[in-house]
Amino acid sequence: MRSGSSYRVIFILIIIVLLVWVFSSKFFDRVPVGFHGVLENNITGINMTKVYDPGLKMVLPWTKIINIDTRKQGDNLDVNANTKNGLGVKCKINVQFSLVIDKLPYLIQGINTDYKNLFIKPEARGAVSTILGRYTADELYSAKKEVLQQEIMAAMVPALKEHYILVERVIIQEITLPKSISDAIEAKLRQEQESQEYEFKLKKATLEAQRLLIEADGLAAYNRSLSANLSDNVLKFKAIEATLELAKSPNTKIVVIGDSDGLPVLLKD
Repeated sequence: MRSGSSYRVIFILIIIVLLVWVFSSKFFDRVPVGFHGVLENNITGINMTKVYDPGLKMVLPWTKIINIDTRKQGDNLDVNANTKNGLGVKCKINVQFSLVIDKLPYLIQGINTDYKNLFIKPEARGAVSTILGRYTADELYSAKKEVLQQEIMAAMVPALKEHYILVERVIIQEITLPKSISDAIEAKLRQEQESQEYEFKLKKATLEAQRLLIEADGLAAYNRSLSANLSDNVLKFKAIEATLELAKSPNTKIVVIGDSDGLPVLLKD
């Protein structure tokens, strides 16, 4: 009798083990590193109060965990837009964003995890079209990307924040104008640059001419002043001073007083 009871217990244990093994995937779920989980009940829907951190979690067979990537992400988009004067342009951007973790149930409620196509891409396209539409083609060609990026980001942030998506950065990778327009703009810029270079050279030459004229006027004024102050007596006095200085030299020499102008003459021995 005891032997039969033992066999029954063993049999039941085996059945339980088999059931646990078969249905283990129904009782356990794993949230990968870099993700967070939201519990979905087949009967009541999304659990709005619980967000699971990475790791192994126990769940009921009629529930499942929806894993959501909560790392910083980037999404590339190609946007066709019109400029202020109606010219069609293409813009490639990268939107970097993250999710508000404790609001994940509200983010995916009713949409599962397709928030990129439902929220991010439409808002990005709308923001790019709005911002580029404020500029002409010439302005876009010469505009600083940092300014445009900040304006696009400022237009996106409020709308996506309502869906618990945080826009961290918008990067403009490329703005493409029609070739005929870009060629015309480049030619115009080259002409403006050449004109500026010519004006610079002309201004430099004018300043140099003015400098030389001022220098010549100064030299002429100096010569006039010098001529006015140098009399014959002054010149003779200066000559005598120079001769006396030379006479003090240790070299042998003969000084003869009185040349044709009455000045001393210095002769070497």
